[in-house]
Amino acid sequence: MFTMHNKEQILNEVPQPAKRKHWFLNKLVDFLINLADDLFDDLLDHIKEKRRERQQS
Repeated sequence: MFTMHNKEQILNEVPQPAKRKHWFLNKLVDFLINLADDLFDDLLDHIKEKRRERQQS
């Protein structure tokens, strides 16, 4: 949830209209990369856990 501080900070980060599209795309790409990284880490953890279960049985 956004607080007023976060909202002001985000509004201050947004550049002039000509650059706004690129700013938004950069933020979106950063978000998607972080999301993919988190999902990949979770997948690796899941695979390691399954391997441990197989080795123990």
